[in-house]
Amino acid sequence: MKSKFGLFFIFLLIFAQDGISQGSPKVDVKIIRVLDAIYDHHVQPRQIDAVFVEDFQELFFEAIDPIEIILTEEEAGIIRGMSDQLAGNFRLEGAAFVDSTYNLWSNGLERAKRILSKSRGQKLKMNAPVDSLLFQSFVSESQLEEKIAAYLKLQTVSEAMEAMTDVESYSEPQSFLDSAQINVYTEIDDYFKVLSNDRELFDEFFLNALANTFDPHTGYFNNAEYEDFKEELSSERELFGIAYKKNGKGEIEISSLMPGSSAWLSGEIHVGDIVLEIDFGSEKHALNGKTPYELGKLFESNDSKEITIKVKTAEGKEKKIQLFKTKVYSDGDNIKSAVLRGKKTVGYISLPDFYTNWESEQGLGCANDVAKAIVKLKKESVEGIILDLRNNGGGSLKEAVDLAGIFLNYGPILVTNEGGEKPYTIKDMNRGLIFSGPLVIMINGYSASASEVVAAALQDHNRAVIVGGKSYGKATGQSFIPLTTDGGSPMSEDAVFGQIKITNATLYRINLETNQARGVTPDIYLPISRRYEGNYEAQELTSLRLDSISKKMYYTPLGASPIPALTAQSELRINGDSIIIQILKSQDLINQKTEAFDPYSATLGEWVEFEKEMVDLNRQQDELIANYSVSFQPKPLQFDQELYDVDEVLKKYNDRFLERLQNDIDLNETYEILNQLIEN
Repeated sequence: MKSKFGLFFIFLLIFAQDGISQGSPKVDVKIIRVLDAIYDHHVQPRQIDAVFVEDFQELFFEAIDPIEIILTEEEAGIIRGMSDQLAGNFRLEGAAFVDSTYNLWSNGLERAKRILSKSRGQKLKMNAPVDSLLFQSFVSESQLEEKIAAYLKLQTVSEAMEAMTDVESYSEPQSFLDSAQINVYTEIDDYFKVLSNDRELFDEFFLNALANTFDPHTGYFNNAEYEDFKEELSSERELFGIAYKKNGKGEIEISSLMPGSSAWLSGEIHVGDIVLEIDFGSEKHALNGKTPYELGKLFESNDSKEITIKVKTAEGKEKKIQLFKTKVYSDGDNIKSAVLRGKKTVGYISLPDFYTNWESEQGLGCANDVAKAIVKLKKESVEGIILDLRNNGGGSLKEAVDLAGIFLNYGPILVTNEGGEKPYTIKDMNRGLIFSGPLVIMINGYSASASEVVAAALQDHNRAVIVGGKSYGKATGQSFIPLTTDGGSPMSEDAVFGQIKITNATLYRINLETNQARGVTPDIYLPISRRYEGNYEAQELTSLRLDSISKKMYYTPLGASPIPALTAQSELRINGDSIIIQILKSQDLINQKTEAFDPYSATLGEWVEFEKEMVDLNRQQDELIANYSVSFQPKPLQFDQELYDVDEVLKKYNDRFLERLQNDIDLNETYEILNQLIEN
């Protein structure tokens, strides 16, 4: 079981690895540019008053000291007092605030490093509950050592428990604890090393907290982060294909290889190999003593398309391998499709995000890929289609509009409002549609933004039945504004010292309601998706709240689907399936026991017993799921099968994809709902 503090430093390492620009202007200029851009473009810019500052304080502390072991209670009070003076005066006083808080914070960081160094090698008291100081906010300087020890103990036990994968492991936990303690010390030591002597990173913590105070989706991006963001919304990435971590001995170790990359295809690099040296051509770097963050900085600062990597194998042999940066298919980003054969022949399309092609003049992205998949599915004589938008966090709004248009003959998709402008209707302007048959869309609590646009539009048009769980509830649009040294249009990339992603539009359904902080409610709830209890937009500290709007809207929805009948039949199937009932009861029991277990008050023995019980309960649930039989056979599209026959990488991805479908309870119920819809 992970603690709530579990991976904070890994997140920050990743953030910092891609997030430090070089040679950018002073923070006072950045503050002015950020605020100017926000007040020029934000759809609902907040007044910088006492309430704004209070929200800013929470976000700022969360960024610079997420578990509150760097600053003391007294120092946090000083920072709060200084930030209280910022109400209405960020432009003039912001830079001085950053300077002063950085001095306090950097001194606190050195103190935390000394405490960590002092405690290194000491055995943590594992049998006692975690010190209650860990629950407190900022503590006094005299209590910091105890709080850091409490944090280290909690992380050590948590990591040790995660490493134990079977019941037998729990009989001798000490070896796992010893290994975990080394790893935890190494990780937090590296985290402190990342933060040390890096004023630029601290400035960016401040700028992002300032931007996030206007709303959760307005944020500061330096140039490297901006490029990474664009890459995330692309279906292909240029990579060498290695992922790495720091092991317990302080070595940089290969943790995974991306299928299809030059590292994977070489056959000479393996998970567990130790990276000794990297030669970028123009410069060579030994990696002894370096952190993953520092290695990430080396890759960031070199644009080499070719490197030579020196590794040591598990047998102790040293060798050099030449790698090339190539475009690699990303299984997690592209659409995947299959034919579900059973009572009816149904097409299935999974879309993990709304990616686009930033480099193409035509801008062809996921909507075009879905259209091509539908053309291939129609050749398989499918009688209906399932579009799976579960876990799809959004992306390009243009792609969302184009995707909805695939299933509509013509008409409005959504309404946008950009501040003082009149609400504007965005329509599918291309008459005609690619697929007119029965359609079901799957959503859950991780479906957000562009996913919600598509689901809501097709729901309002009565074009699709929406099934799953309530979606996330983000109905705002963002654009990037470059921050330039002179405040004008950038003449070159060097003139840009970052980008501000600004919420410059609010989005409304064509029924003039909003999904913002509400989400899309499915027509039919599915057994697994409805049990999602994660975070929603409404829970964000600075989430925007929107009302419905007034506007003339003309559209003619199709005849309504028989939702009551479909729902009744779905409930009968679920309640009549003994395996599903057992799986749901098993999950409820796991949730109840997890919620009741308090890792902070538990002794080591109690934690071990809890984990043993969880292993057993999860094993029982896995056995139930393995015994669950879907009512269809997932098959690859005949057109794609020819590719899999000659491409080992794509075949591997597709085989894994089809295996997942055979254990997907919600997908099976969706298939049954679509069968019934086809028959109607």
